[in-house]
Order: sequence, then C-alpha cells, then structure tokens
Amino acid sequence: MCLIPPCGTSRGQKSFSVKIWNDSCFIIRFCFLTIAVGAQNPVPVKPRILISTDIGGTDPDDNQSMVHLLMYSDLFAIEGLNSTTSPKDTVAFCSILEFHLKGPEVDIPSDSICFWMEVPYGKSVQRWPGFYLGNEDYAIRYIPKKAETLRYRFTSHISKINELNGSIVVDNFWPGKKHPTDYPLGNNWYTDKSDKGLYDGEIQGGTTILKWRSDILQNWAKRWSWLIR
Repeated sequence: MCLIPPCGTSRGQKSFSVKIWNDSCFIIRFCFLTIAVGAQNPVPVKPRILISTDIGGTDPDDNQSMVHLLMYSDLFAIEGLNSTTSPKDTVAFCSILEFHLKGPEVDIPSDSICFWMEVPYGKSVQRWPGFYLGNEDYAIRYIPKKAETLRYRFTSHISKINELNGSIVVDNFWPGKKHPTDYPLGNNWYTDKSDKGLYDGEIQGGTTILKWRSDILQNWAKRWSWLIR
C-alpha cells in the first residue's frame, strides 16, 4: 500500500505525514514516478492473439485455463481458437504408438539412437530412445500407461527434430477407435471385456481378476521372505 502525504494539512497531520514519508521514502517516490509515467502513455491497443489449446481432451486443466482466459478476454483482441487435440487423435491406453519423423539423411547405422521422446511423469520426466531407420526416416515406439492428455517433445542433436512437440488424448476404452494407420491384429486376438461394470477404477476388465489380488500379493510377500532367510 502506498500512502501519499496530503497537501495543506494541519501541523499535526503534517508531522504524521512526514514520518510516513521518511519510513516509506522509496515506495512513495516509486509511486509518484509510476503515476507520472503512466499519465504520459496513451491507452494501449489490445494485443491481437490466436489461441492454441488442448481443450476437448481428458485434462481438466485445459478447461480451467480456457475459463481463465475468458475472464480476461476484455484485455485482448482474440482472432481465433485452434484446438490441438480432438477425438480423432484419441488412442487407447497400453496401445503401441509408433511415431515417424522426417529428417535429414545422416551417415549413422540404421539402428542408432539419435533422438529422445520426453514425457512428463509425476514430478519427473521419462525419456525414451528413438532410432534412425535410414532413408530420412526416424521412428520411436511408446506405450501410454493411463488415460490423460499426453504431452511429449523430442530432443536431439539433429536440429530438424529437436524441440518438436505435440499432444494426444489417451482414453480407457480398449481396443480404442480404429485408425487407417493401425497395424492389423490378425484373425484371433484377446482383450479385456469392455463392460463398464467390470472396471476396477480406471482399469478395464480389472474386476475379472480382482478376486485373486490378495492371494497374489500374499504369495509375493512369501517369496520375498525367502530372501531374508
């Protein structure tokens, strides 16, 4: 709080004001300077902005950020809104995602690690290796472990790949939506039942094996006890 001494005060009031001035000299001078400079500046033109958002995924932070923006929308000239994820980007958790990147032709073995995929994990960051396949093709495989809006970025000494980033929506419904780039599963394959009544929290089909959880954990503890002997 900045207290500016009033003009034309009585003697007692002046003494009080001077005391505050001495204790808060820097603050008051700073306030005077700010007022003086601000009075000379014209009213600024609203910045023109284009909004890029992940809204529409499973992360509530994106919805909260949009509400936050709209509360301050009077300060900006919003030119447009671009959603960087959509239902068409949705994949099922535990799917094998294969990323292919176009890069420069380099003289290294075709199985060389030459870039990394970084994915936030709690308070840390997981790094997964990517490989050069030859013929300007770089690839990496990644398996998401939970439903979320997955944000990732690539790091590499190769400038064309370094700092590329994106996001994708991961949901709990296996085998998920079909995509034209899917690998064929074959005539016979198995998955957990999709009945929502069989979910154990967010784990599809989890209740079908839940009845054995205690026995499995007890057996696991027993085997650990063997190591102590």
